[in-house]
Amino acid sequence: MEKREIYLLGIGHGTPIFMELAEACGYTIAGLYHYNDERTGEIDYGYKILGSFEDLFRSDIKGKLFCLTMGDMNTKTLVSKRLMAMGGVFRPLYIQQPSFPLMPIYQTVVS
Repeated sequence: MEKREIYLLGIGHGTPIFMELAEACGYTIAGLYHYNDERTGEIDYGYKILGSFEDLFRSDIKGKLFCLTMGDMNTKTLVSKRLMAMGGVFRPLYIQQPSFPLMPIYQTVVS
């Protein structure tokens, strides 16, 4: 299976869970984006913080894959709408549990 690169937006306590889930679904984490530029260049959870959301919005994101890890649904909605307007496509991320049917875990991870 070919690995697909994905960028995670938002850095917090839940980020490692999203990282693990994305990797389990065949993604390679290409980097992180933080809401502001105070942490650009730092390494967090083993991955480089590439820039702020605004840095991302100033770049060509068409064809890139994203996972929104922030917990605030208003922020998540605003960021996802902006990404989609710029060419981002979001699809569900699924995991299979032995005792459960295939179920969507998070709706803003793209594949």
